[in-house]
Amino acid sequence: MNDGIISLLKIPGFKVSDVQIDGEEILIAARKRSKTARCPTCQKRSRRLKDYLRERKVLHMILSRQRVYLVFRKRRFVCFCCGKTFTEVFSFLPKRSNESIFVKEDALEKLSDSSFKKTKERLGFSYGKLVTLLKKVFSLSAIDWQGQLVDGVLRLGIDEHHFGRKNKYLVTIANLLTRRPIHILTKCTKQAVKDFLLSLPQEAKQSIDEVVVDMRDSFIAAVREALPNARIVIDHFHIIQDANKRINEARKIEEDVEEKIKGNGPKKIPFKLFAKNKEDLKGEQPKLLRYYQHKYPSLALFYACKERLRDMYRAGTKKEAETLLTDLIKEMKKSEYPELHLWAKTLTKYQPYILNYFDNHSTNAVTEGLHRKFKLIQRQAFGFRNPEVYAYRIMLGCLPLYVFLSKLYPTT
Repeated sequence: MNDGIISLLKIPGFKVSDVQIDGEEILIAARKRSKTARCPTCQKRSRRLKDYLRERKVLHMILSRQRVYLVFRKRRFVCFCCGKTFTEVFSFLPKRSNESIFVKEDALEKLSDSSFKKTKERLGFSYGKLVTLLKKVFSLSAIDWQGQLVDGVLRLGIDEHHFGRKNKYLVTIANLLTRRPIHILTKCTKQAVKDFLLSLPQEAKQSIDEVVVDMRDSFIAAVREALPNARIVIDHFHIIQDANKRINEARKIEEDVEEKIKGNGPKKIPFKLFAKNKEDLKGEQPKLLRYYQHKYPSLALFYACKERLRDMYRAGTKKEAETLLTDLIKEMKKSEYPELHLWAKTLTKYQPYILNYFDNHSTNAVTEGLHRKFKLIQRQAFGFRNPEVYAYRIMLGCLPLYVFLSKLYPTT
């Protein structure tokens, strides 16, 4: 019977002397079977008992909503070899803690797919205690950078996402090869990104071959300064997204002309028609698109430029893509529309980073997919107030649980 309880409680090497049930609490009096303990200084075992510490009551685990407590007294020994006094260590009990690692494992597991409120109701842990637990099991210094490498290569994706409070944005640092987040930066600034990249171990810096970013100059500058040997790639999704924004601006100008100058009323030009890819048009949409292109030559020109950009991304080689992009920029500069000149200037500025896509066809699709998961976690937790707590909760929900559980075990 005693062995069965020991196996259930996962405390090998102990002996149960008494079990009491008090309402929703189960009190289990236990003590160690061994009469010796290992000295943490010289690693020699000693049986010279000095005294007992005061009796402790530790929350060990929760079974069927009943809280199981261990009641015990730790022993103090004197080492025969070095003569130092030490207290025995229990493998399941972190130092200066009133909860065993099994309760904390349960808390992390429940919190990984639930809210702070639900976890508090199930385990009785306060919000502050759960936050403290999260901070303990995850830190930048605890990242296993060797485990981040795939065939000796580390490829980063950097992109911002909305925190959902007062238009605040955070920065996601993702591993594009393992498809998992590495860190969440609570400040969306060049200095924050640069400081993070500079804090990486030298081995990790040397392993980074590519960094995929959007069209933010601050991110590009941070990567160039912190990782001068890494290849910078601008995500092609953001290039096409920028093209659609420019088409939309041209559409708004045409609408203003129709309403204010020609006096034809506030008839809207359907933007979704121009935002769609040419091959995705269905039914009457191709015919309708041709109608608007004939009526508004400027929109037809902007749409043609976007489609030529998409054709450039279909190029088989980097050299072929460079030729297509260079020809497009030249024709944009010859246009009578100033907006196309500005667009050409932007493409010229980012041309090397755009063409770097063709080296490995790296994109930030993994990072964007992670952002969708982040939104689900925010919705599940009914939002967050503290960006730091949000970052810890995101990492808990996106990384394997064993990454965090290993930080709970005490070191002897």
